[in-house]
Amino acid sequence: MNNYHLVNARIVVGISDILSFAKIPPADKKEIETLLFELGKHINKAQLSSKKVMDEYEIQKNQIKNLDITKKGICPSLLTIHTCEVETSINFTKKALRYLTTIVGIVCQKQKLEIFEKGYKKGRFDSVLEDLKKDFPNDSTLLAILEEGAPWAAKLSLYRDNDEHPKDFAPFVKNYRIDADLNIIRPMLYDGTPLFEFLQESSTMILLFSEALLVSLLFEYIDENKFEIIEIPEQIRDTVFPKRFKILPKGLE
Repeated sequence: MNNYHLVNARIVVGISDILSFAKIPPADKKEIETLLFELGKHINKAQLSSKKVMDEYEIQKNQIKNLDITKKGICPSLLTIHTCEVETSINFTKKALRYLTTIVGIVCQKQKLEIFEKGYKKGRFDSVLEDLKKDFPNDSTLLAILEEGAPWAAKLSLYRDNDEHPKDFAPFVKNYRIDADLNIIRPMLYDGTPLFEFLQESSTMILLFSEALLVSLLFEYIDENKFEIIEIPEQIRDTVFPKRFKILPKGLE
């Protein structure tokens, strides 16, 4: 399936459908629709960059099996990861998070507050979470999703900042290496985080987190006595345009 169609169906179209039922000023809805397009575009670009690295890794797994590093002239530099794609993925994911929190701020009518510029528009999930705790009950699904995703978002933001503003000259991504026992060490980020696991997690998380957060948020502004949001089982989703959620009059599922 085309990745663009998947992201577009689930973020741009799917969330916009739910947005149309929310009690939000029309002008704000129009701005949110534009931001949803940008959010979807950046998620797609982040995932494509991650996929390029993951595809490289799948090819190199077989190369590693046949690599005799005890032979003279064979060195780990034969295996390499295009680190620019790692940096691109992180950068687009960070931008997607900023679009996500900006949408949250507009839905919650925070535009005229100082926190909107300093927190929501900058993707500061810690600030956003603390601010929304004033507006929603502690047991709300919205806050639970934010609390679960905020640590990942904060770590992603830290990686992006350290990539753009390194504190030393150490490489952001450590490529394949050989240790003293002639074992091949897989690529990792500068702090020792395994690269491929990180990319897989981030590629999955940015879509699922954005989707879950926006669905739970918009439902707070929809008449739950009249409408309900249901998840379409994966096996019956449209194969070309697979929306995950849809809104229905209550009782018509």
